[in-house]
Amino acid sequence: MNHSRLAIESLAAEITLLKNSHRACSVELDLALHDLRRRYSQILANLDRQIADRMERARAWAEANPSEFGRAKSLELAHAVIGFRTGQPQLKPLAGFNWRRILRRLKSVPHYAGLIRVTEEVNKQRILLQRNQLGHSQLHQLGLRVVQEESFFVEPKFAKSESRHTLAA
Repeated sequence: MNHSRLAIESLAAEITLLKNSHRACSVELDLALHDLRRRYSQILANLDRQIADRMERARAWAEANPSEFGRAKSLELAHAVIGFRTGQPQLKPLAGFNWRRILRRLKSVPHYAGLIRVTEEVNKQRILLQRNQLGHSQLHQLGLRVVQEESFFVEPKFAKSESRHTLAA
């Protein structure tokens, strides 16, 4: 490996060219994706509306004609199978109740304690904020240490005519 200043200048120039090419390519890709999304979003929205309308009409027909299904929950047609699926069981509050009120009721009866979920986790952000007050020895007693890793970088210098805005636009 060559350790000269000239070698690192050359290597930094290569990295700069590669990073600039990468960024320009990413911007071009983002612009192309944006155009595609814009072009197809209207088409997809129109198709979604048409599908929703026809699904509603098909559901209304199925509800109005239960005899067509017999004992089955589905009906095979020439182009599709239509029917009703039973979803997964869900809990919903009764009229006049909300989840906060239900939680209070569960808490009021010790027998229901197992029906309450409690999530405990270390509050890392608060410990970091209080790391100076806690001190190294207390952190160590808790089994913690504060680290701040260093990473190497090569930051390309942009020509005056080439700003971040011109590439991102």
